[in-house]
Amino acid sequence: MRVLIIDDAPMAQLLIRETLSPNDFEVIEAENGEAGIQLAVERLPNLVLLDILMSSMDGFACLKGLRDRLERAIMIYLTSDGRFCTLSPRNKPSSIYPAMSCLTQKYGKPRGQ
Repeated sequence: MRVLIIDDAPMAQLLIRETLSPNDFEVIEAENGEAGIQLAVERLPNLVLLDILMSSMDGFACLKGLRDRLERAIMIYLTSDGRFCTLSPRNKPSSIYPAMSCLTQKYGKPRGQ
């Protein structure tokens, strides 16, 4: 499965990449909405993880551009805003664990591997 991460926070990209890559997801990264739309057109991801709060083009505008160009990709909004944090199984704050865990459990390894 090809996953496109669109996020202007390098640490958020790193956390997502380090969660998905060991599970054999192909991870593509874009540092802003414009670059994300371009990569989406070129690489046709199955899943887009999209930051809501970005500086140049926010996630809502980026989503509109993606919807106009991608027909089949699943798109999930993310935010690193602390108000949206949840607890991981070890009771440590983590805003990314539940989404990544669910994704890995649902899709597992990419087909053909």
